[in-house]
Formats: sequence, structure tokens, C-alpha cells
Amino acid sequence: MASRARDLAAKVPTKWILAGSAALVLAASALFGGLNDAPADPIPTLRPGDSSTGTRVELAVDRVVVIDGFPDLYLEPEPGFRYLVVIGTATNVWSSPVPQSLSSFGTPQPATVVSPRIEGLEAVAPEEVLVFSDATTAGDLQPGVPVQLAYLWQFPAEAIADGDEVTLDLWDETYEGDSLIGFGDRFSDPFVTATLTLPATDSSVVDNG
Repeated sequence: MASRARDLAAKVPTKWILAGSAALVLAASALFGGLNDAPADPIPTLRPGDSSTGTRVELAVDRVVVIDGFPDLYLEPEPGFRYLVVIGTATNVWSSPVPQSLSSFGTPQPATVVSPRIEGLEAVAPEEVLVFSDATTAGDLQPGVPVQLAYLWQFPAEAIADGDEVTLDLWDETYEGDSLIGFGDRFSDPFVTATLTLPATDSSVVDNG
């Protein structure tokens, strides 16, 4: 009988034995609460002056400003609101131009790369992205050319005062290869890659000072 059992065991493929062993390990694990997921890596916290380098855009945030509006640009917030302006230097680190168009789904395009962690604005794309030097609407970022940009959101006027700290989420994206429809590269699944906290400067306080 023992000899017959050895003969049968010898005929069982090794991969079956390994699979059976794995099944036993999983079954034993289930008795003790199952397999726990590996802990996720914590999101890095940047210091002022640090850069966040994503797949296509590197961003170094310079400062955060709150302002009543930009009458010369015909940019006026709704009554009871002001503009939060995040000013930073963006550099295209990709091999082709990166558009600064905004998402129509309420989440940041990776080209936008930043959003404030403020109630109602978390993971929301800015209303405007302007070139800081001439206040024109930002177009495509050219490879290797740093551009200082201003990202604008409306927020309730009483929510942020001069000196209040504002936490920003810095975003990256997943490269999925060439687009199946049309031309160009395809990106999806934006995710927070780092955070940064800076004090806000109220422009009206500076102007009156």
C-alpha cells in the first residue's frame, strides 16, 4: 500500500503539489483573519522651495495669495467669494508639449498638478491657469521650458485670512501609452503624490500696509 502511494505521488506534477501547498497556506491564513494588505506608503510632505516632479510636469510652488479679483482681466468672483491664487513654476519634463486644458470632470488634469485642500475644492481643477508674467491664459508647456503660472480658485471670502496655512495637494498621473483614438499619449488615474503647506498672503493687507 505504501509503495502504491509513493508511485502515485511520483506521478503528480510538481505544479499541482505547489498549488496544493499554496491552497493549504491560504486556508490556514483564513483561519487567522486572512492576508492583510501591505501598508500603503505615506504621501510625502514637501517643504517650501521643494519641487514635485510628476510624469509630465515638475512644479515648484512659490506662494499662495488671496485676492478680491482681477478687474483688468475681467475676472471677478461671485458675491461673497474671493480668489485663491497658487503661484508656482511649472516645467514640462515630458518629450512633447503638455496642454494646460482643464478637466470637465471636476478633477485636476495632471497638467494642472495642484489643488488646495479646502472644503469644496479638494481635487478640483482651477477655474483659470494664467501665465504670471503677462496674465494671459496658459497654453501648452514646451519641453524643458520653465513657466511661472498662477492657478485660480474661488473660495468663500471668510474661509482664509492673511497668514492662514493652506495645504496643497500635488498631483501625478499614470501613463497608459499611445491614444487609441486620435494622436498623442494617453494618461489617466490622477493621484496625489505629495503635499505642501504654505501661509496665505492677503493682497488687500499688503496693499493697505
